[in-house]
Amino acid sequence: MQTFVLANQKGGVGKTTTTVNIGATLASSGARVLLIDLELQGQLGVSLGAIPRKPNDIGSALLDYIDAWDAQDLDSLPPLTERAVDRSQLLKDFENPGTLHVIGSVMQLTERARTEIAKRGWEATRTLRLLLEPIQNEYDFVLIDTPPSADALSSVALAAADYVIAVCNPRLMTADGARVVRNNTERVPDRTGGLCLPKFLGTVLNEAKSPSKRSDEADEVDAYLKKWELSPFESEIRTSDQISASYGVSRPIVIDEPTFAASRWYEDLTMEIVERLRTRSVAA
Repeated sequence: MQTFVLANQKGGVGKTTTTVNIGATLASSGARVLLIDLELQGQLGVSLGAIPRKPNDIGSALLDYIDAWDAQDLDSLPPLTERAVDRSQLLKDFENPGTLHVIGSVMQLTERARTEIAKRGWEATRTLRLLLEPIQNEYDFVLIDTPPSADALSSVALAAADYVIAVCNPRLMTADGARVVRNNTERVPDRTGGLCLPKFLGTVLNEAKSPSKRSDEADEVDAYLKKWELSPFESEIRTSDQISASYGVSRPIVIDEPTFAASRWYEDLTMEIVERLRTRSVAA
């Protein structure tokens, strides 16, 4: 099982849409995929038509783990798989699909979990990683959507990650957010006493413009990503009304309209991510 975190310290860059479409692309190709929403707004589950409710939400899972840890009764915890909502039915039109599960976010519960984790320091940041360990054989990929801030939930996500992907758009402030994500990723081993070792995989450019419509700021973003060695992926996601329309009907574009150009952008990006992961594994 490989765990990916998609992150940026700035909001509105398209992390949720990118997360759900990469996950859906992997699942439609035969992989067993779990999506986890650490965003307070809880849009990841909604984007798949799964409205999160207690106890099948990530906030409840984190809080229950903390309570069980305090009571020294971790054996009583149900596996994280029991909190997942199965949305594999969305894959029915694909040949030999995998599975697509999601654990959504209920704002009040996720916010409570953030507060409890912040109180307890770095040891509590491993909570999600420890919840994922017993289900290593249940999934091929876990993708985690994160809040647009460097808070306790972001720390929990980075500690759970094998690989971290930054998402930005053609605005310099979001490119700088990607740099912050990379820097925070590199600090995780020290902050967790070497128990968590996430690696920064690269940066996705979302809401890109076609070459004829590129702005000067877009060129500056390209230069910034290269200057700070933020490993931009060649596959870009362009601005498209099709993506927004699919989000409105609670189906990712790669499932709703797999032949559309926007779907191919996500497919190309997913293939590039998998290839970069394979290359890293071989090099290691």
